[in-house]
Amino acid sequence: MLNLRKTFIPIFSLFFLLFSTSFAGQIKNEKKSADNSQVLDLKQCINLALQNNHQAKISDQSLRIAEAQYKQVISSYWPQISASANYIRLDESPIFVYPEETSEYVVNGLLLPGLPPGTPVNMTVTVPEKRTKLMDRTNGTLSLDFMLPLYLGGRRSALRKQAKGQINVRQQEKRKSDLQIIYDVKERYYGNVLAKKLYKLGQETVDRVDVTLELTENMYKNGSGKVSKTDFLKNKMFSSSIHALQTTLSYNLELSASALAFTIAEKEAAPFETKETELPYSPIQTELPINLKKTFSNNPDWLKVQEAAKIYDAKVDEAKSEFWFKAALIGKINHIKNKYKYGAVSTHDKDSWMIGAGVELPLFSGFSSRYKVQEMRARASELEEKQYFLKDGLALQIKSALLKIKSLQDKVVFSKDAMKAAIDNRELTERAYSIEMASAQDMIQSQLFESLAIAQYYKALYDHLMAKANLDLLTGIETGI
Repeated sequence: MLNLRKTFIPIFSLFFLLFSTSFAGQIKNEKKSADNSQVLDLKQCINLALQNNHQAKISDQSLRIAEAQYKQVISSYWPQISASANYIRLDESPIFVYPEETSEYVVNGLLLPGLPPGTPVNMTVTVPEKRTKLMDRTNGTLSLDFMLPLYLGGRRSALRKQAKGQINVRQQEKRKSDLQIIYDVKERYYGNVLAKKLYKLGQETVDRVDVTLELTENMYKNGSGKVSKTDFLKNKMFSSSIHALQTTLSYNLELSASALAFTIAEKEAAPFETKETELPYSPIQTELPINLKKTFSNNPDWLKVQEAAKIYDAKVDEAKSEFWFKAALIGKINHIKNKYKYGAVSTHDKDSWMIGAGVELPLFSGFSSRYKVQEMRARASELEEKQYFLKDGLALQIKSALLKIKSLQDKVVFSKDAMKAAIDNRELTERAYSIEMASAQDMIQSQLFESLAIAQYYKALYDHLMAKANLDLLTGIETGI
């Protein structure tokens, strides 16, 4: 006969650890009436999370920012038109002072007494200082400026490619955020299903242990004497321990529901129940090449790096644009509002316009442009090396995920066989114990082994579901919804 102390304590400890699985987040949740609860399946929970989760909303706004930045770049292809108006009043009207000026002139053709006709005559003329008003001291101006860039050395097209690449990067970031939200919902959703299964299993174990305790007490008091008071006390101790464990399972059940409600941002809404009552199991093929192909076609991190490489190529083009000339078409319309009709604001000068073209050619910048090109090329090379690193890392993660799924699929099969054997063993031991052909220790062990085997089977199903969800997260392809 096995020693009860050496056998019971380690098995019960493992049983307790398995049943007291903690769920993400310690969230306070008020008890609500189940009469008003709604039933949600996994797809509905995912849709709610994608609509309400704050991280999803942050990703949406990040994408909008990138789209707005792209439109800002596109706006540089349009003419730039601006209008301005000024109204000023000076302390006094501006004037222009002509200084006194003395000039000498040679005059021909004068008829002067005593000189032959046509004799040149030197004359000195002095013009006194003169003050001329330029405009009235109250002056208003209206102007309209026009500028159309014609060529910027390829800078605009480089910026456009960068902005477009940023949109694609933000789209991949949003996909990654959505995939993570979906994974979190699956984890909490199936965690709640597991908690309900374990709670139900615990309740069945409690009921079964209570019946066994009642039977043991009856056999101890009214039986043939094979069942002693020690056997009764051992059963009573086991029954009390199982009752205590059931309170932990109840706590985990409420906590898992609160964690799911938090994930789908429904913590303030009406209570709900998960529709599924069983943990689904569907084995999958674990070929590495197929999953690697999916990963490098859909993984958000990989696609984001690919877009980043294109952005750095465009940054190289932007740096090269500093070597080229820039040309633009410019124009201006101007109107002056002033009461004075002469000087700088005469009727002829009050309205004016101009149109022209400007060209700027960089000649020497201290080799700054050359070093910018070198920097961007170095950054592009650095990113290329990171791509190789990321590729190897993703391949390793996929291989590890597939090995884990394969191992868990084997574990599900063996756990199911162990569960069936444990159920048969418990049923046989119960019949033997009822006719005093088995000891109390055998009865306790059979019940404990059955509960542990069933719990291990449920846990294997849950782990398999989470391993598949993790594979979906890595490959970037959502399946099983």
